[in-house]
Amino acid sequence: MDAAKEQLKYAIGTDSDQSLLFADDEVKANLILTSQLKRIDATIVTVVQGMIDGTQAFGSGATFGIKEGAICLSDNDYYKANVSQEMRDKVAELEQKVLNGEIVVDTAYGMDTDAIKAAIDAARP
Repeated sequence: MDAAKEQLKYAIGTDSDQSLLFADDEVKANLILTSQLKRIDATIVTVVQGMIDGTQAFGSGATFGIKEGAICLSDNDYYKANVSQEMRDKVAELEQKVLNGEIVVDTAYGMDTDAIKAAIDAARP
């Protein structure tokens, strides 16, 4: 985020709402278009509830994403001010396509090393 500010380039945060983290630095906060939030709080509640009601076994694994409320974008005043309504609508449309299964998001779980390397290489510029 410091580099974004130094170069006056936009950035996207991760894990928590980075623009709120830097709210005391208005220039930096305004350069953070959004953040991809990992809603650990929602995930913990879901897992604990699953253990209580017997749908989640201790020691088993589970994958959580948009559908479960574990992943989302920060939708704050900075996002609304710096990202056009057209682009926000497109993001919402794509999110809905993930939710209804039109877009399937791959995971590295279960992939072998060669498949993971191929996916990484395909994403390189």
